[in-house]
Amino acid sequence: MKKTILIMVACCGFAAGASHAQIAVVKGKAASPGEVSVDAAYAQDFNSLPAPQATKSDKADALVWKNNVTLPGWFHDVGHSKGDISASGAYIDAPAFFNYGLDGNTDRSIGFRNTQGNERDAAAAIVFQNKTGGPIKGVRISYTGRQWRRQSEAASTLVVGWRFFGKEFAAGTFSPRGKQWWTDVPGLTFTAPQLKGYNVCNGMAPECMKTFPATEVMFRREVYAGEYFSIRWYYPTHSGTTGNGLAVDDVKIEFIK
Repeated sequence: MKKTILIMVACCGFAAGASHAQIAVVKGKAASPGEVSVDAAYAQDFNSLPAPQATKSDKADALVWKNNVTLPGWFHDVGHSKGDISASGAYIDAPAFFNYGLDGNTDRSIGFRNTQGNERDAAAAIVFQNKTGGPIKGVRISYTGRQWRRQSEAASTLVVGWRFFGKEFAAGTFSPRGKQWWTDVPGLTFTAPQLKGYNVCNGMAPECMKTFPATEVMFRREVYAGEYFSIRWYYPTHSGTTGNGLAVDDVKIEFIK
């Protein structure tokens, strides 16, 4: 009998293929669909987000984002933001969570940008629950980092990390920006490749992106049946530094048993 992985996500974007392994969203009060079948890996390309037809270069219309609803299983957390999630790769005068991409293009990515030189960090995370009946020893993570705006010569980064929750997870109070409990994976850090030149970057262009091949991440201990764990992309900012616009795309997470 094939074991089941119950993971707090629904698979959007990549084709899952036939499988008896199951992936599901978090339990609790969060509105979300039920379980869906996927293969031994979770994949997300963010292309279910809307593709705005036109956006002025200095403005972006706010979009409604609900944790674990807009993209089931995904949570975001932005420090002192004036907005929530904004359309396209536009500039706004505050840190924000963006639905990045070219105008009218359905190939989307999610990311962040900070202005004003304030300490306003941000993060996005996916949360899983192990219901295989056996332990999960680690994961293999691959993704593409994209730069959509060059605002500074400082090397802004997206830092990938993971953490445990045990057998209890509170979706309503989960803060992906938390300073404690996370273990970073240095080999998966995306650093802004464009630090000089024009402000607007085409995140689809080879010089403005980096694809990270599957990287094996072994946990400090096994994640036992019924326990929750998370993978996040953290956008640290520092006082006196205006951040570049960075995004994550084409995420794939395989589970090592």
